Amino acid sequence: MKILIVCGSFPPAKCGVGDYSWELAKALAYEGNEVSVLTSTSYGNNKGIRIFNVIDDWKKYDAVKKIISICRKEKFDIVHLQWPSAEYYNSKWMLFCVPLLRIIGINIVLTLHEYNECTRNYKLGRIPSIIFAKKVFVVDKRFIDDILHYTPFINKRKIEYVPIGASIPKSSLSLDECNMLKYKITGDKNCFLIAHFGFPNEAKCIDVVLKSLSRLKVLYSNFYYMMICDMSNTKDSYQKYILDLIQELELEKHVIITGYKSSDDVADYLKCSDIAVLLFKNGISPRNSSFLATAEQGIKVITSGDTSVLGFECENVTSIDNNPDSLLEEILDSIEQSKNSQEYNNIGVPQFSDVAKMHEQYYKVIL
Repeated sequence: MKILIVCGSFPPAKCGVGDYSWELAKALAYEGNEVSVLTSTSYGNNKGIRIFNVIDDWKKYDAVKKIISICRKEKFDIVHLQWPSAEYYNSKWMLFCVPLLRIIGINIVLTLHEYNECTRNYKLGRIPSIIFAKKVFVVDKRFIDDILHYTPFINKRKIEYVPIGASIPKSSLSLDECNMLKYKITGDKNCFLIAHFGFPNEAKCIDVVLKSLSRLKVLYSNFYYMMICDMSNTKDSYQKYILDLIQELELEKHVIITGYKSSDDVADYLKCSDIAVLLFKNGISPRNSSFLATAEQGIKVITSGDTSVLGFECENVTSIDNNPDSLLEEILDSIEQSKNSQEYNNIGVPQFSDVAKMHEQYYKVIL
């Protein structure tokens, strides 16, 4: 099949939807499809995938014109739009992209990466795209009922749940290599290393973690909190708040901020950690790619919310309430358990190879 993926952001942009688009493109290409990506001019080519980096401003009608022109010229079997993207989140013209492509005979499908937590106006704005798309994919099953609430007249079978996969590879480090890397990072291979991975924002409850760690240092001081993320954006109010809180709670000696790391490095950094703490303000969701990447490494992951919504089993995942006391109790328990090495075998994190095959099946039905 000749497939075009449309996404406003693309690696090396720091965007979860962009990372998803890249991983899906690679997996579909691996299955033997001819895959291209249409994205912004600021993102260059990636090995093995044809990139149409042609859009200067997604908020202008010219963006839709370029998409239509390329689709007409290239005659793709499937055009797959990813929504949202930071570049066209508020673009009124992009609201008409799916209807216009469908009207001129393009097999256009849509993936919604956000929905339930969005505003009423946002949901109303998606109605034309949902109506005209030949298939609507959602990355969280809970989106379906909400979509049908706003579009009760559409056929429910048009909407399909397809999970996202882990966008970070599984680390192959041995136990000895993990200990060596832990020593390289902390200077102490016997310390208790707690990891965070993912974009730092208010939804991640990092402040709750820090408040819990300030209490932990009184009871157990030989630990480090490794934040695998970029904290260099001085204009980001939440990042500034977190950096100030680290100082206020006198945690400077316990916090390690790695900055941006490659996918392979992220996997290894997570693998050498004793546990990871990934709390979410609105609870865990199957669309949290940072969680999937972390859980896949086989270390214990402390998260929050109802883990049954994940749709797969992960015996290395524990859920708590979003408060410092609950977290402190779980960390202390994890420190005690760490004295006896434990391996987790039942880790059912979806892989992008499976995600691509699911998409292929639905594409073929459309064709």
